[in-house]
Amino acid sequence: MSTINANDSNIKYSPYNWNVDSNGSKTICAGAYLFIEFSGTITTLSASFNTSNLSSPFPKVAFKIDGGIWQDYVVTSTINLTIPTNNTWNKHTVEMVVISTSELVNRWNSPCNTAIIFTGITSDTSISSIPTKNKTLYGLAFGDSITEGVRTLNKTATNDTDRNDSRLAWAYPLSNILG
Repeated sequence: MSTINANDSNIKYSPYNWNVDSNGSKTICAGAYLFIEFSGTITTLSASFNTSNLSSPFPKVAFKIDGGIWQDYVVTSTINLTIPTNNTWNKHTVEMVVISTSELVNRWNSPCNTAIIFTGITSDTSISSIPTKNKTLYGLAFGDSITEGVRTLNKTATNDTDRNDSRLAWAYPLSNILG
């Protein structure tokens, strides 16, 4: 079993969205993303989070493994990721994006009750991170609800985190268009 910790220098985080230290990487920003590239054959893969300060409704994240389809999850302490069936490669990629955080839970208090704190990914086999290329262009998207994708899904859902998806707003797709 091996783990790539959140403060691994090879993990690429969306600029200006994350506070990374030895305890994990922390963000409150819907649309914030991270990208991990690693070597090793995988049979299981899980993502870990520190959820000790979260208040309901919990934030939502999505993972894409080896360029597959997005897998959406409510943040829990451990998320067991689904590995694509064509898993014969010895080099893998994991992309995570924050889909939504609660509009109704105060994110300005300390400790923040909406903050996503990513602590790492773990496999039952030996994996090790490898450097990834920086994107060729960078931009910083400023905004509020329209940047976070508020009410892009369903304005009547019980939990506000089920109404929002940052992948459907303009800021997150722009990051992919820029390269």
